[in-house]
Amino acid sequence: MLNLIDANSEYLYQCQEAYLLSLKQIELGNIKKHDMIFLNSDEKDVIQTFMDNRDQSKLSSHYVPSYDYFEVDDEKFIGVVHIRIRLTENLLRYGGHIGYGINPKYWKIGYGKQVLKLALHNIKT
Repeated sequence: MLNLIDANSEYLYQCQEAYLLSLKQIELGNIKKHDMIFLNSDEKDVIQTFMDNRDQSKLSSHYVPSYDYFEVDDEKFIGVVHIRIRLTENLLRYGGHIGYGINPKYWKIGYGKQVLKLALHNIKT
């Protein structure tokens, strides 16, 4: 069953895998570099970054706070979702309140719709 959970170390290896697979998709031209949503966990503490993203005082002035979650289905890391609590001019035009990424190995099997549905439910509660 698909769930949104706080980032935790149990899924960091799979998160790194999604990052590397996404880099390959950029090379293949299937996604653009600016659409990369996964962080390189070899270079950045993903768990701390997600926690810091909730606090404007820990962000650069051009970033907005967000609640960031791992998308997991049983033991599988499916992707990440970012729920932004406000928007900049740029996000109004190009981003929106919800951003999400699916691990490329799980593309085209329906996870995108499920993740968006869960994110919208999270916003309501």
